[in-house]
Amino acid sequence: LADALASAQRAASLPPEFLVRVSRSADDVDRWTASHPLLRVEPHASHPADALALASIELRQSLRDHEWPAPDDVPDWSTLRVERAVADAHAAVSDNPAAESLRWALGKLDAATEELHDERYRNQLRSSAEAGDPDAREQLRAENVDRLHRAGVTASRTTWNTDGFGAAADVGLALPSLVLAMPVRDLDDVDGLCFDSTRTWHALHHRIVPRPLSQYRMAIVSALPLSAAGDLALRRIAPRVPTGHSVEAYCTYRDFFAEELPGIDVGSITGDLSPAWLPLPLDAIAVLCAGTAAGTLLLDSLVTRSPGLRGWLGWPHWELAYVTDHPGESDW
Repeated sequence: LADALASAQRAASLPPEFLVRVSRSADDVDRWTASHPLLRVEPHASHPADALALASIELRQSLRDHEWPAPDDVPDWSTLRVERAVADAHAAVSDNPAAESLRWALGKLDAATEELHDERYRNQLRSSAEAGDPDAREQLRAENVDRLHRAGVTASRTTWNTDGFGAAADVGLALPSLVLAMPVRDLDDVDGLCFDSTRTWHALHHRIVPRPLSQYRMAIVSALPLSAAGDLALRRIAPRVPTGHSVEAYCTYRDFFAEELPGIDVGSITGDLSPAWLPLPLDAIAVLCAGTAAGTLLLDSLVTRSPGLRGWLGWPHWELAYVTDHPGESDW
């Protein structure tokens, strides 16, 4: 009744019809002018339909302060809202297909909500830690170390480090060592992965170019056993490897392997070279680890992914490298 009364009052405040007159000017046969008492100006055009359209725009401007009813095609979202308790009750009382679909939708909603809340919490914690809050830094470090441990990775426990990655000595990796490496950008790349528990994995953050222009490689690595011949050859090659990615450096690198390990072709290597990190092709495992358990290593069995984990094609990506404590050369 109140809505009907308000509607009647709105209707009574306006005339029952609007008669807009469009006429040709007496002194200009190509000029059509629209007129109405509510129009502030008299729109004109060379076509009567255009004059009428301009008049409708002016009429809308004149009536803009009038209280018009809401359009019928705009839904009232307050009437479409369903309280979560009501949705849970509907999902629980029946086993029909509609209730099953509702339970599935509620489960997806809970998972997405939890993921968003976790992401917001991590962003706030990282922001506070970067701002220098000591409590936030310690909490972030403990959570990141725990994330690595859940993935089966040995983390660094140095107090100044918050991401859990560290130098070889900090994560228990003896150098020099041939490693199978999964390069990562940050700790989020490790979430949802579980590494083979029969192997030891290290969260390595290794310097490959010394100060003042330091460069690092960040990866989850596992040491591979070397054959005696492979170990000796890599120990001879590593100190002589040039730093950089020039054509001369690649040619020198290739010549070293042609001399010491002719069974390994490093011609496809395109990454940065350093005596601290010697990149190797994956098929070199069979040569360098001949006679050991790693000689027949299956890369697909080293990591299991959580169900529903989002990732990109070809992930995880594996690399082979010989890691040493030789500092390399700076291009300062």
